[in-house]
Amino acid sequence: MAELPAARHVMVDDKPRILAGVKSAFGDRVYTLHVCQGHYAHADEHRARPRPDRTVDSIAAVARLSREELGAAP
Repeated sequence: MAELPAARHVMVDDKPRILAGVKSAFGDRVYTLHVCQGHYAHADEHRARPRPDRTVDSIAAVARLSREELGAAP
């Protein structure tokens, strides 16, 4: 974050547990995006808290998201 300052950063991962840890550490400074595909798509760790800000079904869906849908800071 120090190297690439921004009003908000986006964290993309397929593991809700990792996204929950990042969200807990950085709060609203990070928008968490869960890609629900592959090995972890149906894992029990989907109960991780806090929940991701958004979930998409594939990595291809990430490319179609607008800045607003990616939680762009106002």
